[in-house]
Amino acid sequence: MLWLAELGLIVLALFAFVQLVRSGGRNGKLHEIAEERIAAYTATLRRTGANPDLAAMTDAELHDILGAAIRRLSAGQGRKLVLLVFGAIATVLVGIIFGVEDGWRAFAATLAIGGIALFGLERVLDRATRTPLESQGLDIERLRLD
Repeated sequence: MLWLAELGLIVLALFAFVQLVRSGGRNGKLHEIAEERIAAYTATLRRTGANPDLAAMTDAELHDILGAAIRRLSAGQGRKLVLLVFGAIATVLVGIIFGVEDGWRAFAATLAIGGIALFGLERVLDRATRTPLESQGLDIERLRLD
């Protein structure tokens, strides 16, 4: 039982390490992608005039607003990832504690409850990131960098 918990913690630690290493080299490329998305979104707004408030802005204002929206979206995704990884680690640790005392069923029940709670947390954090941007009339899917 204990070896399974240790294996789970090792896998989570490796996942966190790989994510950290992968994000280090992508910052320059992400900036270029963000600039391309801003330019494309600005051109679409000018061409279609879908959102009159955004279409009435100057290019510099629109660039600043879209750049801030991309940064806010990226920060929200990073925050969500960190909370979910730490939540998964906490769920496994609590599962170990319950599993040692009450066996496999307690371990599995703890992981199931923790998984459901983490799914709910992910949905809440996703909505908290999206809602302010959508209220400004921005299309979130056009601003995603992943």
